[in-house]
Amino acid sequence: MVSRVSLSLLALLAATPALAQNAPADGGRQSPPGTAASSAPDATTRTLDSHRWRASELMEAKLYASTNETIGEIEDLIFTPEGGLTVIVSIDGFLGSTKKRVAVPYNQLQHSERWLLPGATKESVGQMPEFKFD
Repeated sequence: MVSRVSLSLLALLAATPALAQNAPADGGRQSPPGTAASSAPDATTRTLDSHRWRASELMEAKLYASTNETIGEIEDLIFTPEGGLTVIVSIDGFLGSTKKRVAVPYNQLQHSERWLLPGATKESVGQMPEFKFD
């Protein structure tokens, strides 16, 4: 005859694997927002939408004027402590001489199929103050 204690022990042992299966794989820690705990896509997986770009996609991208002419190439990004972003554009100097860098606030740029600086021409950007890294 089986005692009540033995039945309770058997029930507890039988439930242990089920409890282990329900425990989070990360020991109860939560994944940071925007990341998935596993490689399978789920509700916590995030992707970039059409209004966000990776910095690597901006680097070396051509910058165009409204007139469809190429102004220069995006060379670097500068982040400010306040959360601002400045784009460093490398342009050809006067009559194709050495390149010059200018700083353009990111919020002045537009993007559809390519990067555009509305209202600018190659000449107007060439007259902007030169940017130098310290």
